[in-house]
Amino acid sequence: MSSSDDNEDLAYEYDFTSLKGTKYQELEQKFSTKINDSFIRLPTLANSAISKIKEIEKKNDENRIRFKDKGDRATVELVLDRRTRIVLFKLINSEKISEIFGCVSAGKEANVYYAINTSQQEFAIKIYKTSILVFKDRHRYVEGEFRFRHGYARHNPRQMVAMWAEKEMRNLKRLQVAGIPCPEPLFVKQNVLLMSFIGRDAKAAPRLKEVGFGGRVEEFYRQTVDLMRDMYHKCKLVHADFSEYNLLYFEDRVYVIDVSQSVEHDHPQALYFLRRDCSNINDFYKKNGAAVLTVQGIFNYITDITESSDEIRWEKAKSTEEISDAVFKEIYIPRTLQELQETGQDESIFGKLTGVSKKPQTNEEDQSLSESDENPNTEDQDKKKHGDILYEGLSKQERKAKVKEDKREKRKSKIPKHVKKQKMKKTKH
Repeated sequence: MSSSDDNEDLAYEYDFTSLKGTKYQELEQKFSTKINDSFIRLPTLANSAISKIKEIEKKNDENRIRFKDKGDRATVELVLDRRTRIVLFKLINSEKISEIFGCVSAGKEANVYYAINTSQQEFAIKIYKTSILVFKDRHRYVEGEFRFRHGYARHNPRQMVAMWAEKEMRNLKRLQVAGIPCPEPLFVKQNVLLMSFIGRDAKAAPRLKEVGFGGRVEEFYRQTVDLMRDMYHKCKLVHADFSEYNLLYFEDRVYVIDVSQSVEHDHPQALYFLRRDCSNINDFYKKNGAAVLTVQGIFNYITDITESSDEIRWEKAKSTEEISDAVFKEIYIPRTLQELQETGQDESIFGKLTGVSKKPQTNEEDQSLSESDENPNTEDQDKKKHGDILYEGLSKQERKAKVKEDKREKRKSKIPKHVKKQKMKKTKH
């Protein structure tokens, strides 16, 4: 049998789809012991054999039908599939981290793992789920947002999750710039996000739900509401899932986490998400014995742009008792001044949001208003059209002739259209 026949037998003896090249083999052999979990092992071959197989595969690539195996998509803990492990191996190879340990938190959209580097610095690795997507209503937080105006790969789960990870990276950077306590984002690749670790000695900071506040419950209530206001005004973001499960307590401060679903304040649903966040925080602190404000009071405190002092704004929020919480949670929120006028809502409810405040009327203004009410035709008499003044005293035919003559004279001094375009181009440059 010739050597070419041997090559053909060798080509059909191995499953080429399961071998992704020497790069993956080298990374796995070198760093697989650094990830402390049970991974699916791959058969190892000599480098010469792998090179030979790759040559044959390249020659027959156009004529061969590829078959995918379930092993390519197999995951550990719903997140650690083949592609994710390659990203983790590259993180270790680039010395960003040196070792990965167990899972410290598991949620509906991602798992968080504890990792360290060679200098024992602590990190958190957030790996988003790609196999079974429990969080299925992502489109509510993406549709209508300017950052995703070109689409977000709704029908491709892996691309959608990668975009979701990148969105959280950007949102965390905004929070970092604004000085809001949160994990520091360091690196993102596909569905893997590397962040600083909130905690100490491999022990993660507790969620706000697990903290006993004692007599300081109102202090932390105010601190939490201030975080929401800072996110809205400094970062132009609404968290959209602001609750005791997405807040950490560490070193006497409240930290914000899980901002992947956060939306910009001009998102179509942003104000509805903000109202829901206010309700969640009120319900939590009310259970812990805090003297909470009304939901409308917190909403006005966060969105108010008329007052410069936080203390004045807080005192005004305390005295907000226009409507009950049950009604405010269901009321329609206008987004523009036109909608506010069309719906006929009282400006006292959403006046702080629009920035429109009613000025107190003086005695002179009250007197002028009363006079205008008594004589409603005076304003109409004073306001005459420009044409009525210009052609006053002319008959209908004379008026038409005068209008035509004026237009004819105006056309004589009119700039030609092509000249006007040239001048506009010159001014632009």
